[in-house]
Amino acid sequence: MVENVIGRLHENYPEVEFDDAVLRADIPEIVAGEGIGWYFYEGQINLAFPEGSFGFGHAVGSLEVTVPLE
Repeated sequence: MVENVIGRLHENYPEVEFDDAVLRADIPEIVAGEGIGWYFYEGQINLAFPEGSFGFGHAVGSLEVTVPLE
């Protein structure tokens, strides 16, 4: 699941320079810490990471991805 989210972050935000090692460490922590917004959308789940996630300032804003439930 983490690798799928990482791929979609790169796909949705090509202008943002992500550090994949940071993403691999932070995604599970954010999800486990209930710091993520989410909702179901057409058989998928939309994950909304809060502003400031992954070490980015608020200028980047909230980052969202939609992933299959499989």
